[in-house]
Amino acid sequence: MEHDFKVVDLRVLYTEIGPDATERFRHRAALTVPAHRAEADARRYALAYGKVQNSDPAM
Repeated sequence: MEHDFKVVDLRVLYTEIGPDATERFRHRAALTVPAHRAEADARRYALAYGKVQNSDPAM
């Protein structure tokens, strides 16, 4: 399936818009709450990863 957009690292965007616009962009983005539809999965994976990294014997 083709698409009309390109997925890139945010650093590419920052390079294209320059330092002043980057600062304004980061400020505006920080003012909004992201809709994270996969939040429950991400939280579960983060918890499991933390336990594995800390060698939790309960794992």
